[in-house]
Amino acid sequence: MRGGAIDTMDAGGPLPRPTVTIQFAGSKSKASSRNPQSREARETMHRQSKTTWCVLHSTLAVLFTLLCTGAVCRPTGFDITFLSNRDGNFEVYRMQQNGAQQTRLTQTDGEESGPRWSPTGADILFTSRRDGTEPEVYRMPASGDPQSRLTTYGGFDDAPRWSPDETMIAFVRTDEAKHRHIWVMEADGANPRQITSGEHNNTAPEWAPGGDWILFQRFLAGAAPQVWKMRPDGQQATQLTRDEKGAGDAQWSPDGSWIAYASAQSGDLELWRMKPDGSEQAQLTKSPGEDRRPVWSPDSSRIAFTSRRDGNMEIYSMAADGTDAQNLTRSEKSDSWPRWSPAGHLIVFTSDRDGDFEIYTMAQDGSHVQQLTSNDAMDLTPMFCPFEPWP
Repeated sequence: MRGGAIDTMDAGGPLPRPTVTIQFAGSKSKASSRNPQSREARETMHRQSKTTWCVLHSTLAVLFTLLCTGAVCRPTGFDITFLSNRDGNFEVYRMQQNGAQQTRLTQTDGEESGPRWSPTGADILFTSRRDGTEPEVYRMPASGDPQSRLTTYGGFDDAPRWSPDETMIAFVRTDEAKHRHIWVMEADGANPRQITSGEHNNTAPEWAPGGDWILFQRFLAGAAPQVWKMRPDGQQATQLTRDEKGAGDAQWSPDGSWIAYASAQSGDLELWRMKPDGSEQAQLTKSPGEDRRPVWSPDSSRIAFTSRRDGNMEIYSMAADGTDAQNLTRSEKSDSWPRWSPAGHLIVFTSDRDGDFEIYTMAQDGSHVQQLTSNDAMDLTPMFCPFEPWP
């Protein structure tokens, strides 16, 4: 952040590195005046029903895939992917939730980054520089082999994100004019198409739980970045925030009801939430240090985030309405990158409390801290497999 404005919120790049309410004028119809339920309430119920159906459809598709192929992460239990440079350059690794069976999945001379589990836990997306100087998007099964190159642009492709039904992948491509745009492609890399345009940058794509919208951050010339949303084909691009100092880090709640994001409009960088249409914007945190990178719990009841309110980077958790904020780590070192386990009872994170960055887990209340990795290198960006194992 420079000059109080948010420069970038794209946490999906090579390494750990956005209220408009439209009202339609017009008189009420006779039917609506007789109906005690307001038009706004009916529209809200319709939107919620549509979101529920989309989520159900995606869930059924995921379960079908599980039954047909099996999620490779299930038998070993709560598997975690992470990056490590313990063998020289950054590679993708995998381990069990207790730190056992740490396995190197990629074996190249190029830098790997950004591993992302598929919703079924069967595959992993990542970016790699193995075939050139710029990153491209790759895919591999959870076992690590075989590995397939999905983009062949030769430029800078990063921040890949699975659609909820695993049929599409959104990613960010930097063109020859150094503009960053969002693209989508089929899950096998076929039919890549650009869905944003113009002489401005677009980053940080995040799919809605129902797969019908993509959140992203747009940098317009001479203005602070803002949160936008659009359809997966690029249509209906809608600006959701209009904060003078910028907004980003936007994340959908798993139930699709809210969007959490970071904004500097009140002074410090704080966390806010809003409805998917940009309405009901409300500030959730108010502290003297930066609060950013919100991560929803699986049941949408809590938000984990990083904060500098105590002088160093710590991990906090709060209720979805901003109440009950708790410091979970209480360390004198830097703690960051919190990610919830599938059932929400554990949080995995990185910390340099032992001298270099290692991976830890803790209970959702900050207790029962367990160190999973221990070496002289850097272990970063851990993420749980989305599915729990069979009992």
